[in-house]
Amino acid sequence: MPKPSPAYLLITGLMTALFSLPGNAAELALSPSAAADGIDGGEAGNWKADGKFDLLIPAQQTKGIAYVRKVRSLNFTQLTDRRSVYEFKLPAILISNDTQIASATLELPIIGKWGGDTGLLSQMLLHPFSGNDKVELADFAKTQHSAIVIDPNKMTVNATFPVDVTSAIKAMRGGANTSIGFLLGMTYWNDMVNIGSPVRLRVQYNDMPTNYHPIVQIQAPTTGALLQENAPATLIAVATDREDSDLSSLIRWSLDDQTDNLGTGGAVNVSLPVGLHVLKAQVTDQAGQTSMTSTTVQVKPAIAACSAVGNIQHEHIQSVTVNGQGRAAGNDWGYFDGVIAHPALNLQRGHNSMVLTPGYWTRQPTASESWQVWIDFNRDGRFSQDEIVTATQGTGPLKTALNIFSSRPAGSYRMRVIMNHGGAVPGCNGTISGEVEDYLVKLN
Repeated sequence: MPKPSPAYLLITGLMTALFSLPGNAAELALSPSAAADGIDGGEAGNWKADGKFDLLIPAQQTKGIAYVRKVRSLNFTQLTDRRSVYEFKLPAILISNDTQIASATLELPIIGKWGGDTGLLSQMLLHPFSGNDKVELADFAKTQHSAIVIDPNKMTVNATFPVDVTSAIKAMRGGANTSIGFLLGMTYWNDMVNIGSPVRLRVQYNDMPTNYHPIVQIQAPTTGALLQENAPATLIAVATDREDSDLSSLIRWSLDDQTDNLGTGGAVNVSLPVGLHVLKAQVTDQAGQTSMTSTTVQVKPAIAACSAVGNIQHEHIQSVTVNGQGRAAGNDWGYFDGVIAHPALNLQRGHNSMVLTPGYWTRQPTASESWQVWIDFNRDGRFSQDEIVTATQGTGPLKTALNIFSSRPAGSYRMRVIMNHGGAVPGCNGTISGEVEDYLVKLN
């Protein structure tokens, strides 16, 4: 077989040109599929940046100029976070396992930038995710792939700034995703980058049409779907192959790190356990070529937990770790529901190590904080005194232990962590100067 020739793909959305090049190469040029700015905070009228975007501004309203910036008032009480999303429709040749991706570059036309405090800009983060060809508010919460760190100080105004996104394109192999999105956001208040148009995605690839892999696509549930514990859900996918045609009846479904545990076929009825899960669909053709795709779903408990929200004016929870597992995300504006937004934390009967770390806005790092941790063993959505598994008080990171009785049955439970400045508080409906975080824990 002759060595395939390289091909260049210029993507900005819908196809505008297609012509053949020698051998297995091709060059396509496409126009924008979807773009928008998302606003969380002041410009939507409530001045509370809580991570939930309040307003969507399509590209046609911004006239092709994206304002990627964070804004705060001097007293930190008025907050705004403005980010931008671009989505690109990918042709079948790029999502096929039989295509070799050499490089992929996101080209950003920079038309302005400003560093609010020192003149130097902080990092910009680019989050790749599976797109849907139509920007929704929910897109601004997606972080399916590792963030790409960008140094805006290297950007030149009135020039195009390239960002290497090769790993993001390669991560979408197997035909599961027909489009890719890129979410841009600043990491520090008062920094701003203005991005003009057109934003382009340039991909260099080689087509290798020898023995084609099958293509499998999950149609339902969609990425980020919110399901309910013990409620019936239908898993739907299609699988095709150039040589074997329709292979949907051979699709094998699995959850997380398990193998083929949910059933076989293009439509399978299941009920899923509580938590953040990776749902996988896999198919093998007659030549033994296997393709797999996945989607992330959230399954909420059948019984909701009682309310508890902190006031983070002075301090917040910086991180929580259990047996070396955990999360260091900083301020969550009073409450974080990690039951459906964070992988489960594994516990064992007996001793479990825990590290609790506070973060501060206005108090000194020497301020003493009270910590309480409950596990809802009876799954009634409330946190009673006999469900407290540790309580401690002190300054800075605190090391403590979760001691689980040997009589506790295995299973998944909600764990609530409350940090309060001023002593112990109830697990529900308390007045909290600090923050509340819930996690799913698995007792093995």
